[in-house]
Amino acid sequence: MEICNIPVGIVICNWNKKDYVLKCIESVKQLNYRNYDITVVDNASTDGSVEAIEAEYPDVTLIKNTENKGGSGGFNTGIKYMLNKNKYKYLYLLDNDVIVDQDALYELVKEMESDEHLGIVGSKIYVMDIPNQIQELGAFVRWNNATLEFNKRGYIEEEGIVTENVEVDYVPACSLLVRVNAVETAGIMDEEFFLYWDDIEWAHRIKLKGYTIKAISSSKVWHKLGGGNKTNTLGTYYFWRNRIYFFNQYAPEEQWEEIMSTIFEDYFTGMYTSLFYGKKQTARSMYEAIKDGINGRRGKAKENQYGLVGTPRIKLNDIITSDQKIVIADNQYSHSVKTMLDRRFPDLNYGSANDNDITNEKVILIPCSHVFDHTDDIKYEGTKSYWIDGYLNVLPNNTFGKKAINRFQNKKHQFITKQLTVLLERLRQQRVEKE
Repeated sequence: MEICNIPVGIVICNWNKKDYVLKCIESVKQLNYRNYDITVVDNASTDGSVEAIEAEYPDVTLIKNTENKGGSGGFNTGIKYMLNKNKYKYLYLLDNDVIVDQDALYELVKEMESDEHLGIVGSKIYVMDIPNQIQELGAFVRWNNATLEFNKRGYIEEEGIVTENVEVDYVPACSLLVRVNAVETAGIMDEEFFLYWDDIEWAHRIKLKGYTIKAISSSKVWHKLGGGNKTNTLGTYYFWRNRIYFFNQYAPEEQWEEIMSTIFEDYFTGMYTSLFYGKKQTARSMYEAIKDGINGRRGKAKENQYGLVGTPRIKLNDIITSDQKIVIADNQYSHSVKTMLDRRFPDLNYGSANDNDITNEKVILIPCSHVFDHTDDIKYEGTKSYWIDGYLNVLPNNTFGKKAINRFQNKKHQFITKQLTVLLERLRQQRVEKE
């Protein structure tokens, strides 16, 4: 059968993004592909999405959930609907804020047809507001530090077009093609995640059934990112709670204690940082997430578990909007910091620091892994310089900053010696109960 005649069910999940979902549907209708059906699942939007879709695209199947079921619940509604039709070989999942290239679906199906062991393939995802910057080309689960490594994140294709296909651990559900046989073997998404880590866990479960996962460079989509400037802490809660669940569920026994210790140490760092900068609601959401993670509570968050982020007491905006020129020191963390700065402040002009910049005439930003966890760089002592990390936290490179770091290190040592063992024991009990 010709590639573009292979039946594909397309599922778009929407919640309160009327303008974006309409553009997404329109881009899907321009696909160079013949045999597909579109189903939009609306998670009880209140912004007129349903009425707009019905008016502009009456030929699109629209499923109206009576409540917000999250990303996993929304996609599952569409997946189950498509599976019941028993006519599709593949399902194509799209976020509502994605624009697809005309050949995006064709390239994914073509790759799937080349290897029956492929369970999931995903697109090369670009940043919508920076069209030649890659958001990611799949990602890898790094078990040693309980994180994700996003392949090619922040790469600007002016430096050369990325053409390779990469075997990865997961591809995001904003543009994901899954084999129906793989879904029938491994099951649908776990709705108890609600948001975050749901597509990661699904991909891992499908891999455990013997399938492989690839990111395909010739399939291109553009995704609207939030800009890195979140206004509420909902994502903070789901990220931390679901991170605990995922690694507690799937970490190899011989690595379990090391992995979970890493997560709890990261948790302490995040809590301390949030409180230091006066972001109390962020700290509160992290506490709620860890509490629920340890106690095995999942599903939709309660309204009192998240809120407005708040304004940090040391503001990056105040530093970079000064009249002085901004320069960034060159080290192993520079790329990730510049990527975040470009996303948050697209109009910011900055240069790279050199020996001529070691004066008080310029503001020097020194990238690091975390503002409270780095090695001093005496090169910039006595200058108007600040440590900056990938979260865009900033800390003055002066006596105040050094005292803050020392306090953090002392508190972290107390946490590790007095509380870490207790947390691990409680989590271990949950893991044993599941087994």
